[in-house]
Amino acid sequence: MNADVTYCLSFSIIMLNTDLHNKNMKKEDRMTIDDYIKFNTTYGDMNKGRPLSDKLLRSIYQSILDDQLLIVDDVQNQLIFLTYSPKMRILLLVENGRILWM
Repeated sequence: MNADVTYCLSFSIIMLNTDLHNKNMKKEDRMTIDDYIKFNTTYGDMNKGRPLSDKLLRSIYQSILDDQLLIVDDVQNQLIFLTYSPKMRILLLVENGRILWM
């Protein structure tokens, strides 16, 4: 997966978490699983026309729906740890706002 695709998908995960768990959002305005898949299947030239799998996107959506992201920010080490299910974890190393590793 291209670094730009990784960045965009990471951003979409954070935004999905906000969309699904923000108490100020009306239920009827929340993103559906079909919306999430439509917006994230392909990122144009970044992933050279290779779509992200339906299975992956459904898994991400369902995991975030089931378990809200927990964010631990370690400013000194520039480490952000996101977890969105008891079984799945994502570790992002961020430096000056850029994702270096996922």
